[in-house]
Amino acid sequence: MIASLGASAILDYNSIRTPLAQPRNAILGQTFSALTGVIVHKLFHLNSDWEDLQWVAGAVACAVCSAIMATTNTVHPPGGATAVLATTNAEIIAMGWIFIPFVLMSSAIMITLACLINNIQRAYPVYWWTPANLRKETKVQDLEKVSTNDSEKVLSGQSMARTSNVDPDSVVISPHHLYIPDSFDLDGDELAVLSRLQARLRWDSAMDERPRAYSSSS
Repeated sequence: MIASLGASAILDYNSIRTPLAQPRNAILGQTFSALTGVIVHKLFHLNSDWEDLQWVAGAVACAVCSAIMATTNTVHPPGGATAVLATTNAEIIAMGWIFIPFVLMSSAIMITLACLINNIQRAYPVYWWTPANLRKETKVQDLEKVSTNDSEKVLSGQSMARTSNVDPDSVVISPHHLYIPDSFDLDGDELAVLSRLQARLRWDSAMDERPRAYSSSS
């Protein structure tokens, strides 16, 4: 029994919208932590007094796996416990290198079950690999260097229109559309602000859209 997988289960089955519970974090975070724990133990085991240094090995394993997860954007808190167990628990230490594929397999099974269970009335995962949009888009100029005449080309891939159907003193921003009155003449700095606001709206909409769809259908 690996206690840290119990903590992973709570995240995978209950905190399904947090980035810490998404498949990338849950699987890779646990796997990196298990690998780190086993390697740290093997290094400390080279010392004849390694049993007296187990507490040091546990602290080092936790610190190293924390740095790895932060660097690879795979932070999964239960992974810290996995690394500590790999250096301090006798039963897990006895497993040796096989502990790594065991943790990988267990994490993958938990994610598979989470996808089945959490999609009955909710939506999981929010994303598989990253919340960022990885689709290839047309390269655009630096927002702060865009001239006023090129303002309508800034938000590549998004609908941006000049219109007389809105309040002549208002700009309307939605997750996928931006309406600017004909009388408005925006420069690059102003468009940069609008772009950041629209990006925030798109992110919030993506987080809410699927769960809302499921609840309304039920």
